[in-house]
Amino acid sequence: MIWLMWRQHRSQAALATIALGALAIILAITGVHMATTYHSALRSCAATGTCDSVGDGLFNGDGAIIDLVNFTVVVPVLIGLFWGAPVVAREIEEGTHRLIWTQSITRRRWLTIETITLIAAATIVTGMLAVAVTWWSRTLDLSQQNRFNKFDIQGFVPIAYAVFAAALGLTAGIVIRRTLPALATTLATVVGLRMVIANYLRPHYLAPMTKAVPISSSSGLTGSIWTLSTRIVDATGATVPTDGIVSALPAACRQYIGTTRAQVLGCLANQGWQNKIVYQPANRFWTFQAIESAIFVVLAAALVATSFIVIRRDA
Repeated sequence: MIWLMWRQHRSQAALATIALGALAIILAITGVHMATTYHSALRSCAATGTCDSVGDGLFNGDGAIIDLVNFTVVVPVLIGLFWGAPVVAREIEEGTHRLIWTQSITRRRWLTIETITLIAAATIVTGMLAVAVTWWSRTLDLSQQNRFNKFDIQGFVPIAYAVFAAALGLTAGIVIRRTLPALATTLATVVGLRMVIANYLRPHYLAPMTKAVPISSSSGLTGSIWTLSTRIVDATGATVPTDGIVSALPAACRQYIGTTRAQVLGCLANQGWQNKIVYQPANRFWTFQAIESAIFVVLAAALVATSFIVIRRDA
C-alpha cells in the first residue's frame, strides 16, 4: 500500500522537493545579504544617532524577493488543492478504491495510510518552508518592526494551515466524490475561513491594550506591535472625527491655523487632546500563533474524523 502511494505521488514529491530546495537557496543568499546590509546601516547610524529610522527605505530595492516570500502564504492552500482534494476523490471518481478494498485492504486501513501520508507530507513541506521564511524575515522584522503583518507566513502557524487545508481537501473529496468540485470547495473554504479568522477573530484572541499619549508626542511603543486602531480624543475623552478636525479645534488653538503643524499640535496637547491607540503588544506574537494553530488543528481533526465516518458508510 505504501509502495503504491509512492508510485502515485512521487512526481508531486519530486516537484515539491525541487521547488523547496530552490527557494531555500534563494532565501539563504538574499537573507545573508540583507542581514549584512542592515547591520552595516546600524553601525553607520550609531555615529549620528539616527537609528530610529534606519529601516526606512533600506530594502526598497528588494521588492521582488519580498514579494516572493509573501507569496508563500498560498502554499498551504495549494497543498489542500493539489494534494488533499485529489488524493481520494480521484480514486473514488475512477473506481480504483474498490479494487484496493478487494485486496485484503480494509477501508479504514486504506484511509488511515492515505491520511497519515498526506498530513505528514503537508507538515514536512510547510515546516521546512516556515523555518526558512522565519529565518529570512528576521532582518525585516527588526528593521521595519512589522512582524504581525507577516503573521501568516512565519512561525509554526503555516503548518496548521497546511494540515487543515489537506484535511479539508481529503474530506471534500470523500464527501463530494468528484475532483473538480472538491477543489473548488477546498479553495473557497480555506480562503474564506482564513479571511474571517484573520479579520474578526485574531485581533481578539486576547483583550487588546490601550495607550493614550499627548497628540504632540510619539506613542513610545516599540517593537513589532499590532496597531488595531488610532483615534484622536479631546479633553473630555470624546472622539474627534478626522474629517471634521478643523471645525472641532478649541478656540485657543484656532489662532495657529496656517502656522506650523508643531504649533497646532502643541496647542492641542495643552488643551488635553490625545491620541488613543488600541494595540496588541509584540510579546503576544507567539501566543497568538499557538491559539490560531490550535484552532486549525482542531478543525483538521474534526474533518479527518468526518472522512472516516463517511468512508465507512460507503457501499
